[in-house]
Amino acid sequence: MTNCVFFASAPLASEKVLVRIYGTCADQFVQREREMFWLCRLSELGIGPRLLGAFSNGRCEQYLDSTTLTKHDIRSPTTSPLIARALSRVHGLIRSCDPDQASAPELWDRMRAWYRLATKAAADFSPEQQARIAAAGVEVDALGREIERLQRELVGGGEGPTLVFAHNDAQYGNILQMRSDGSIIVVDYEYSGVNYRGFDIGNHFCEWAADYHSPTPHEMNFTHYPTPSEQHTFLDAYLSAQIESGAIPPPADRESLINLLARESTRFALCSHLLWGLWGLMQARQSEMISFDYLGYAVQRLGEYFRTRDAVLGL
Repeated sequence: MTNCVFFASAPLASEKVLVRIYGTCADQFVQREREMFWLCRLSELGIGPRLLGAFSNGRCEQYLDSTTLTKHDIRSPTTSPLIARALSRVHGLIRSCDPDQASAPELWDRMRAWYRLATKAAADFSPEQQARIAAAGVEVDALGREIERLQRELVGGGEGPTLVFAHNDAQYGNILQMRSDGSIIVVDYEYSGVNYRGFDIGNHFCEWAADYHSPTPHEMNFTHYPTPSEQHTFLDAYLSAQIESGAIPPPADRESLINLLARESTRFALCSHLLWGLWGLMQARQSEMISFDYLGYAVQRLGEYFRTRDAVLGL
């Protein structure tokens, strides 16, 4: 929703390339140098498309002969486990990080940076936008306190939950299925970095509520959040992939670990709501030429955060 993507080929060429043009002002909240580093590393490991070249406001990538998943695909009982395994492979990149990097989750710094940008954007909202925010009961200035509360409740003063190399935006438009063998590849790493395992999984679960190709693509239907059974299917496949890769040893009590993953992802889903709510507030001023109701999206994500916060933190 912040980039434009084109497929290009020469008249006599047999292969296509993907050309990605970055969105206006996106560099304020996307670190391109870091993104390019990880794109190169991912392509070396065969996890993502090859980076073919870059220019000031975009890049060229290998075209993958694939189909982009839909809102129905990600909840399919046959496809969801494949996504879990693909996400597990991405998470394994934490072993490629240096020790200092691997122990420093980016979530809290990102949330605070986006909070500062969101408050700045909200100060310039039009009267109509201000009225919409007020009607939804959202107090932008108070969101900073919510960040502090989440960090205190979810991590506390200790080491905290498991860290991985996280994609951080595993929505269906960023997940491809190869035509050749049906394998799953996660693409578009502009928000990736070291983060909590529970955030990446919980964020993906939140994306089950999205329908970005509907007449109202900003609207989320949170009744589509995966059921406990659907979460179990995903997490069981994820756990199997983690064991097979050697990331973790076989657990003595598999079901207890799956339950732990489910609790972890549910709690960190709160961070997903708050983070992308802040993103929507930022974008409401920066992306006025794009036909997506960023403010409406922000209101929904923040509304779901406050609706579920107390119950989820009590888990």
